[in-house]
Amino acid sequence: MLCGCLGGVSRSASRATTTARPTRPLVRKLLGHTFVTRLRALDGTNYYQEAPSLMSPASLEARLRDAKAETAPLHVLDCTWYLPNAGRSGSEEFQTLGRLQGAKFFDLDAIADKSTTLPHMLPSEGAFGAAMDALGISPDDEVIVYDRQGVFSAPRAWWTFLAMGHVGAVSVLNGGLPEWESVLGAGYMIETGAVETSGPGEACQNHKPGDTGAYKASLRGDLVKSLEQVVATYEQDTGEIVVDARPAGRWQGRAPEPRQGLPSGHVPGSKNIPWDAVLDTLELEGDGTSVSYKRFKSEDGIRQVLADSGLEANSTDFSNVIASCGSGTTACILVLASEQLQGKAGMMSVYDGSWSEYGAAPGVRIDHSMDA
Repeated sequence: MLCGCLGGVSRSASRATTTARPTRPLVRKLLGHTFVTRLRALDGTNYYQEAPSLMSPASLEARLRDAKAETAPLHVLDCTWYLPNAGRSGSEEFQTLGRLQGAKFFDLDAIADKSTTLPHMLPSEGAFGAAMDALGISPDDEVIVYDRQGVFSAPRAWWTFLAMGHVGAVSVLNGGLPEWESVLGAGYMIETGAVETSGPGEACQNHKPGDTGAYKASLRGDLVKSLEQVVATYEQDTGEIVVDARPAGRWQGRAPEPRQGLPSGHVPGSKNIPWDAVLDTLELEGDGTSVSYKRFKSEDGIRQVLADSGLEANSTDFSNVIASCGSGTTACILVLASEQLQGKAGMMSVYDGSWSEYGAAPGVRIDHSMDA
């Protein structure tokens, strides 16, 4: 069994195989563990992908050095996104505050379905494919995503690739850019300067039904849940459970929602696991300043958080758990946490509309009980 050691989280890598063909493995030794990202048939085609979903800075650095010596495509994406009331822009900071060398910007708000008023909902398959074509990404390419808050918005991009049926390996840099600089040094392999960031989002928005491109996405319905499916969890006893990643005050109905006009509260029968409960808080210090950031807990730490929230009985399989949050972003943190324990076959799904849709939907029940 191949495994990766990633920022305190060790887990067996999932394996996907197709028809056996002669291969030459591209194998790297990272931190004493074998890390296989790609096997290539002798005719040069790639058909086997394997990588951990969480990657440490040391592993990413080694992977970037390897990429310079080979032709296997590797794409690093900055997926920084902030809540509407934060007054910050991920795309602006990508250019002015620095980014990993060679990284491109993945705009969660632009690579999205703009036909709805709901924020950053999944785009259509064709529109996502158009954005990938603009980024130069093929379906079997390796992709590594990160954000500037450590762990916040990058898991949403990770889940988006999975939901769109991306074949290649997709990994999240655990701890993001702050962890990178904490481990490897401030400014190491960081670049700044104005670069184009709007192209992929424009390609997504300009896509029209019937347009064809090189990237062929295929939506995985098992990873995406609708409003009707969420309502069915309490009206039809489907056996599925909703887990809400919003802060406890909003889930309980005591604190206001950041989006104007939305009531707080929760889906009846849902459980509350705030998104940062599965993360550790660390400090990045430098130049007399200190910046807090997040990184995933160890597997044991994640397991304990889920058990304390009443999911212990489902710990062998989280595929009946629907993760929700304010707009479908931090819910993906819980999905990635569940994937660390049970792999992709046993991880949670996401209610894409989340509370932005549910809280505004007419006729749905909103609970304000205090028991999570």
